[in-house]
Amino acid sequence: MPPPRNTVSSASTSPIIPLHVPPNALERDIDAMLRKSQPGNFSGEGKDIGKILEDWIERMDDYFDLAQSTDANKAIIAKFKLKKTAKRWWRDHCQENHIDATNATWSYLKSQLIKNYQNKTYHSEKMNDFLDSTQGSMDIEGYYQHFLTLIKYAPPGMTQEVKVARFVSGLHSPLKERLQALRLTTFTDVLEAGKPIEKELNTGSKQKGENIPIRYPKKGRAEGESLTHIEKPLNINLREKARRERLCYTCMWTLVI
Repeated sequence: MPPPRNTVSSASTSPIIPLHVPPNALERDIDAMLRKSQPGNFSGEGKDIGKILEDWIERMDDYFDLAQSTDANKAIIAKFKLKKTAKRWWRDHCQENHIDATNATWSYLKSQLIKNYQNKTYHSEKMNDFLDSTQGSMDIEGYYQHFLTLIKYAPPGMTQEVKVARFVSGLHSPLKERLQALRLTTFTDVLEAGKPIEKELNTGSKQKGENIPIRYPKKGRAEGESLTHIEKPLNINLREKARRERLCYTCMWTLVI
């Protein structure tokens, strides 16, 4: 009788699974983003401390969302990020109010930081900045980017359509009136329609000679400082006088040569 063959069980031929599985591409990307988006510390010091705190809280919340942090981890990380004046304030706050700092949540810490470092009128002032915002010297894209920094201060309950209308109302004329006539309800539509109109208006102004650098010798403006006017002259006689004497159509000051 032949000797029994050496048989190998199927289990012994199965692949060996490593104890550490390398992270996939998505996990690597998240790890890289977490390292790059690591929030800085909050010291409780600075001129515009209310804005500094607001930006710090926003960065912390973004970091926690990306890291999918638990409530316990949020509190630990946030308290570790308090430095200098803020760290001393938090320690004193816990002692005076008999708070167990180890059990304090991130939500509670945020609320107390806001209460201590932002004055009562901070959000009202920011809301007014939003409601009073105008285009100024920016183009429509620049004004939109500026508007985005203020939109979070919009009055509670303001709809997206009303926010868009608020943005349009801050534009220069006649760009404002032309966009208002279109009754657009999204920022995307406003920008898509507004940029060509703005380009058209700027091109038309230059062709008519209305985009003119001028010198202001008046008190309050530095010697040689120039400004650009885009307003149309109100009177044809003023237009001709300005052309003959090299004057600004709007204020009739001598042009920079």
